[in-house]
Formats: sequence, C-alpha cells, structure tokens
Amino acid sequence: MSPAQATEQGGTGTQAYCNTWIDGAWGKASCYNNFGYDRTAWILVTCVDFWDPDVRDTAVVQNGSTATLTGNCWGAVQKVEAGWE
Repeated sequence: MSPAQATEQGGTGTQAYCNTWIDGAWGKASCYNNFGYDRTAWILVTCVDFWDPDVRDTAVVQNGSTATLTGNCWGAVQKVEAGWE
C-alpha cells in the first residue's frame, strides 16, 4: 500500500503500510500498523493457473506492530496484493 492509499483508508501517510513480495510459490506481505488503534490487514495471492485457487487471508495487527501474512499456490504466484480493512 502506498502512503496515499494509507491516507485514503484512514491512516496518516507513511504511518501504516504493507510491503509485498513473491517467494517461490508463496506470496507474502509485511504490514506495519501505526493508525493509533488495531486494524485488520489482508493479503490476496493470485495464482497463475486457472485451477489453482487464489488465497485470501486476514490478520489483526495491533497498533505499533508488524504482521506477516502469507498464502501459497500449488503452481506459481502471479501477483500479491495487501491492504487494510
């Protein structure tokens, strides 16, 4: 999530963000929360193959802490998205 998107979702710029990356068949996100209260982060891992189901997961991230969310595909990962609910 970019600082602008964090601001749109109720944050104050760079205070909350998620970084995403692909590690083999795993999609991963590291989300830092400094909104001033607990928030729920989400990850969506889109798989390359049509028969491989996409993966969505959530985690409550306490204020001032970081959570790592993961999801894997049987084949390959096409993209990883993450943000705040």
